[in-house]
Amino acid sequence: VGLDPALSAQRFGSPNAGAEVVVQYQYDVVVPKARVRKYLGAPGQNLAAVLGPMFPTMLGFDHRFNGIPCLIVDLEYDQDAFAGGLPTVTALVRGKRIFDPRLGTYVFSENPALIANDWMQLPVGGNAEADEIDQAAVIAAANACDVVHTFVRPSGSTARLMYTCNIVCDPAVDPFDTLDEILESMAGKRAWAGGKIRIKAGAYAAPVATLDETWCGGQGPIEIVSGQARQSLVNILKPVIADAAQAYVSAPAAPVRADAYIALDGEELPQDIVLGGVTDIDHAQHICGVMLRDARQALTVKIPCNLRAYPLEVFDVINVTLPRFGWSNKAFEVMSWEFSQTGGVNLTLKETDGSIYDPDAGFTDVDVAPNTQLPSPWVVPVITGLTVQSGTEQLMRQADGTVTSRALVSWDAIQDQAVTNSGAVEVRWWLASGPETAGQSIEVPGGDTHAFIGGLIDRRQYLFKVRARNSLARGNWSNQVLHEVIGKTEPPPDVSSFAVTEMPGQGRVYVWDVESVPADLEGFLIRYTSGSTIHPWPSMAPLFEAGRLERGRPANVPPDGTWTFAIKAVDSTGNESINARYVTQVFDQAAFGYPLLFVSCDALRWPGGRVNCAESGPWLVDIGSMTWDTIPDEWDLWLDFDGPSLGSMSYTHTVTDMGSATTFRVRELHVSGGVTTVEYRTSSDGVSFSSWAALTSSAITTRYIQLRWSLSGAFPVLYRAAYTLYA
Repeated sequence: VGLDPALSAQRFGSPNAGAEVVVQYQYDVVVPKARVRKYLGAPGQNLAAVLGPMFPTMLGFDHRFNGIPCLIVDLEYDQDAFAGGLPTVTALVRGKRIFDPRLGTYVFSENPALIANDWMQLPVGGNAEADEIDQAAVIAAANACDVVHTFVRPSGSTARLMYTCNIVCDPAVDPFDTLDEILESMAGKRAWAGGKIRIKAGAYAAPVATLDETWCGGQGPIEIVSGQARQSLVNILKPVIADAAQAYVSAPAAPVRADAYIALDGEELPQDIVLGGVTDIDHAQHICGVMLRDARQALTVKIPCNLRAYPLEVFDVINVTLPRFGWSNKAFEVMSWEFSQTGGVNLTLKETDGSIYDPDAGFTDVDVAPNTQLPSPWVVPVITGLTVQSGTEQLMRQADGTVTSRALVSWDAIQDQAVTNSGAVEVRWWLASGPETAGQSIEVPGGDTHAFIGGLIDRRQYLFKVRARNSLARGNWSNQVLHEVIGKTEPPPDVSSFAVTEMPGQGRVYVWDVESVPADLEGFLIRYTSGSTIHPWPSMAPLFEAGRLERGRPANVPPDGTWTFAIKAVDSTGNESINARYVTQVFDQAAFGYPLLFVSCDALRWPGGRVNCAESGPWLVDIGSMTWDTIPDEWDLWLDFDGPSLGSMSYTHTVTDMGSATTFRVRELHVSGGVTTVEYRTSSDGVSFSSWAALTSSAITTRYIQLRWSLSGAFPVLYRAAYTLYA
């Protein structure tokens, strides 16, 4: 075909007309022996028309295969084509579209957290509603799985997502077993908390809080399990996976060996593990590494807490600082959370560490998060900061009223829990002029930072030293300190308030008070001089002396006139307070009439109105400026609750009803700290009152009268307040 006729005749000769020509040729005919048709299970899918004629006795027109992805494979028998018999038919499928809450749509995904979320909601799976699953935890786990990491192997490095899952979920298998295989593919875990199921991926989370001793509820023991039992130890994991590189044939992968653990355990302790959702060696080895490291961080603790633990959730990571166990910002993961019968919260915690989830972490460290930071019990610290004090503040009043000298021996706080919990501190002292063998020793609890030493001689020098011990050993002595014992060196404090008034039938009444009572307080000295001029204390005449417990006394002296009085505190050796407190008063008994009514506000427990003050024992004190919005997180003393002084306060007594319009005079008596103003107001009907005015000594005609005491200054206090009405 296509040859030149002349050339053709030259080569083959000229054919005879009508002669038969035979043409030889070869060709291939392809006869299919297999046919594969795929169906994706779309809604409305109907395969009855296809399969019904093929299997009329087995399938009918109601077998539609609606929503079921499948393959129809036709194989024609041929020994040449199928010399090995009927082949195994396999398919690589993308699987089910699942919902991604981060995108709000359905997608094909290998994300284990999203697959677990979908499986838990399938009727053949968990059959749960979406609101029965902690969706915030699902999103956090999905984000952790989608982190891209470069996995390095001897054959080279590969950039992959941190975790992936490819799994066939068999409805005939327990749904929770399938869920655990899905979670295993992200080295994850699950828990039921707060009415919802919560999942977590194998990734470290930053601590959300710090648990310290202020969290401990004190309603039960702290239970600690320090590690795994010997029979539970594993140091080699042999994963079995359906490797995508080997046509997804299930086979053993390279084992993961923890050499440091093998050396510690003294032998190889292998274990096979089937990772049903893992299809590559990179993820298999990473997951096995997480399992091995996490198992070694087996310290578990159950702590009864107060309601500070209420905001925590399962799988939260917190720092724990409990010095008695040697924990300082040690990371723990919340494994369970429950209310206790005593009203607090019981937390079960397991130690954790960021290196557990590091894909590049090896096994060079036996314990990446040691169980305790407590020092060796054989090493007892040497006490530092030894000081010795004596003097007025260290005096001790005995039962018979006598006062003896003491020394206060102090030292720095000991941080060793073996000493503070079950140990002691030994204090030793002796006269510097004699041998140590003649000295004495006492022991105080190991958590103490001071001790009082009595029976010492004033003006004599002593040597002091201390040492600590725990239940096993004693430490070395501290550096010794030389101290000369000093007795009473300071005078008693000044009297804080003093008032004098006259009462009909009782003459004069003297009242006073002190804000703080020292150990050595013998009593009070009261002196006076005529006139209103303030004279030096030594030049004033003694009026009377009062005992240490007295705070007031009536007396019929001096006679009518203008007088100035002064008061000082005195101790048992005659030392007087530095400053005298003065008061000037005019006495005129002839001006008194018949007493109509006596009112003691403090004896009645202050029943009237109060502004910026509250009761403190028998007194009214400034309540300070603290509110619940400004309350500190921690307290040094509960006495600090009042906070800074408001600087002013007032007390308004209840209205006095005379029964009818009456003419009378008012004499008022008060003892206070601060600048005090006394005012009154009157009313004829008990409803409409006059304006407040300074209390007058003149006669008043009214039915209703009301008094008010206003104080100002730093931390004002009203010790006593009383008044008498005279006809």
